[in-house]
Amino acid sequence: MRWCDKCGDMMFADFGYCRCREMVIIDVDGDEHLLFANDEQDGALKHAQRSNENGDYYLMNETVEITVNGKPFCIGAEPDIHYSAKEL
Repeated sequence: MRWCDKCGDMMFADFGYCRCREMVIIDVDGDEHLLFANDEQDGALKHAQRSNENGDYYLMNETVEITVNGKPFCIGAEPDIHYSAKEL
């Protein structure tokens, strides 16, 4: 369990959202998806993140225009490189 960032109420971390969040409609070229988000911008960010988590990396170094509840957004992603060194 953890605290909700929006309302401050306790929520189950397994679900990743609190009941205070609203369902938003994501439209990508006529293909609609539903998800829970704090607002439209949060919905756009979550859509971008979920797209990459599902193994569809079409956002890497690209931008895509989507609408969230009818509001236009441009989403994208960049690779995050981590370097390491270990003495042998």
